[in-house]
Amino acid sequence: MNKRQVLSGTLTAFLSLMPLTDVFAANTPSIIVNSKAVKTEVIPILKNGVTLVPVKTISELPNTTISWDNASKTVTVVNKITLQTSTFKLNSKYVMIGNERKEIQVPVSIINGRVFVPLRVISEASGAVVVWEQQKQTVYIAKPTNQTIKDLESSDLSVRRKAAVSGTPKVDALTSPSADRKVNNNDVFYFPKGESNQYFYLYGDVIEYHQIKNNIDYKTWQANIGSSNDSIQLINNKEGLAFKGNVGVLSEEGIRPKVTGEYVYYNMNIMGGIARYGLVNSEGKVTELGMNDDITSIKDFFIIPNE
Repeated sequence: MNKRQVLSGTLTAFLSLMPLTDVFAANTPSIIVNSKAVKTEVIPILKNGVTLVPVKTISELPNTTISWDNASKTVTVVNKITLQTSTFKLNSKYVMIGNERKEIQVPVSIINGRVFVPLRVISEASGAVVVWEQQKQTVYIAKPTNQTIKDLESSDLSVRRKAAVSGTPKVDALTSPSADRKVNNNDVFYFPKGESNQYFYLYGDVIEYHQIKNNIDYKTWQANIGSSNDSIQLINNKEGLAFKGNVGVLSEEGIRPKVTGEYVYYNMNIMGGIARYGLVNSEGKVTELGMNDDITSIKDFFIIPNE
């Protein structure tokens, strides 16, 4: 079982085996900002168990302004959604997060002529969520755009679903990486009927489960499937999928979600520009409702009649 730890303190796991006070990371952790890997200009620095990165690393977070004032030696972070301003002075362990004065373990530093900032505390001051995935040695920094937030609140269910799948920042809470997809494979998405805040994603011989919380997409379960006695009722059928015959779990990671009630499915065949759609009940019975021959993307969701 993967152990995921939301960073409520310092990123101590980065340097738990290295007693040095101020070093460049020997095993550089991956930094994912809004689903994109960040390549820093220089290697992150680990100081007293805290990860320091060049200020530019997180300067492109949406709805955020991060600036350095060389005269006052201060980093200023503005959350444009809440209008909260936070200030971090060079070499000072005391910072202002809005109107609150707080102490941090490692301050802003200048190292080799570059301004380095503590990754977690600066990111959280911007309103971002920070998650440390220890086994993958990866930091996820996630903050949705205004457009994503707007789309997730849309009265149009198809807009909400597209935003959930393609607009939300992703946090992968699992150790195993997502499998590679083949172009000719169908992509199947399952949503609880009338909902958009959770979904299953089936591609090739892999199925994933995602939950949308606070406008961020967390992948919490993944399984390799094939013929077995341990079947998932949701996908234990002979129609509407990229598989024929019974399918079940061969291996899995995370907590398997319980399937209750009806789900709608979109079986996207992007090579043919066709989507088959219908209903699946909790016993796995499929009712195909129709076909849309005008899709241009595997995430080109549409309203399913009578949903």
